[in-house]
Amino acid sequence: MLKIAKNCLKSLRIGSRFLASLSVSERLSSASFTLIELLVTVFIIALLSTASIPAIRQFQRRADLKMTANEIRSAVLEAKNYSLAPRTGGTKIQSYSIVFYGPGYTNLADTPPDRRKNAYEIVENREADTAEIPGSLKKLPQKTDFLTPFDWDTDQADNKAEIRFGVVKQGAIINEWGTVTEAQIKIKRGTEKCWRVKVIRATGGIFIEEQKDGEMIC
Repeated sequence: MLKIAKNCLKSLRIGSRFLASLSVSERLSSASFTLIELLVTVFIIALLSTASIPAIRQFQRRADLKMTANEIRSAVLEAKNYSLAPRTGGTKIQSYSIVFYGPGYTNLADTPPDRRKNAYEIVENREADTAEIPGSLKKLPQKTDFLTPFDWDTDQADNKAEIRFGVVKQGAIINEWGTVTEAQIKIKRGTEKCWRVKVIRATGGIFIEEQKDGEMIC
């Protein structure tokens, strides 16, 4: 395709030199060549535009996935900040969790049952119950999925997992994950490289990363 475009440009240069060498009367009589030149130019523009469309779409999909990963990171950080907020004595809140629901998650108590499919939310864990933070439920964009099972959270089913930040322990992760040192929340769309949000258990650090070439994380 690029070779065709180069040949067309070469023809345009030859034609331009030819026109420059003609007298005024000869140029006027060469109007048909000018029309051909215009058609070739239009063809080249259309050709290059068509060739660039797939690259533009790929760039947009990559940017959308990165933005989604950043939104998840912000939600994890928000849950952690809730657990760090100052409180008066006597509070019954023990921790805050961010809960992730995979593409196969259903709950008959929900309306509709798949309301939380490919979604995440922040919940407040009290001594006797839990409560959703109003407005915290967020759905992934269309055609974007969490990669399951969430193998870092051994306490939950394949399509559900949580990261819990303790209030008394000032935002420390209090999940019982055994020897697991970090949570990896992975998202993917079609054939694009996946992105992951990493939450380090020991430090509480939260990072996003794109799948590297040759890396088998998805």
